[in-house]
Amino acid sequence: MFRIRNTGQVITEGEFRSLHSGTSFPAVLTPEILNDFGVDPVLRAPQPTPGEFETVRMDGVVQDANGNWVENWVTAPMFSEYTDSEGVVHTVAEQQAAFTANKLNTMRQGMVVSPFQAKAALLQAGLLDQVETVINDPATDPLVKLAWNNAIEYKRTSPMIAALAAQLNLSDEQLDELFTNAAKIVA
Repeated sequence: MFRIRNTGQVITEGEFRSLHSGTSFPAVLTPEILNDFGVDPVLRAPQPTPGEFETVRMDGVVQDANGNWVENWVTAPMFSEYTDSEGVVHTVAEQQAAFTANKLNTMRQGMVVSPFQAKAALLQAGLLDQVETVINDPATDPLVKLAWNNAIEYKRTSPMIAALAAQLNLSDEQLDELFTNAAKIVA
């Protein structure tokens, strides 16, 4: 990126070349060429690490202690209170809760383990015998049994996993932990 000295506008190299489309530039723009055209290079600057509910955006450029123009990165809140077109106020806390729930749902959708990994994690947690008891119970849904015995992978969000978790009185957090531990197991 470049900063035009007389306006302060920040532009890309492509935009600079387009502004001067009648000029034949070399592949690499030298400091002398940039100076002749009244622009300064903008150096990259490290981006700050945002907090859980923050975003990072570039807010123009600033001069560093050496007089170089560098990217100016800032953090900003991800959410702000607003009123929608129907007059409903949406608070920051409500938006954060929805964001967290969506993030958790996305994480859970990606939790997939092999039957071996699942059974090994259940064994380590002392739950494998209980699961086998549920599977062998004649009252257990035949589809749950079929899935347990024949699936090539177990998905955290599958109905079979939900049914087994309910039978074992496992919370969502306990189930997340089982899947996280299972994913670390290598046969």
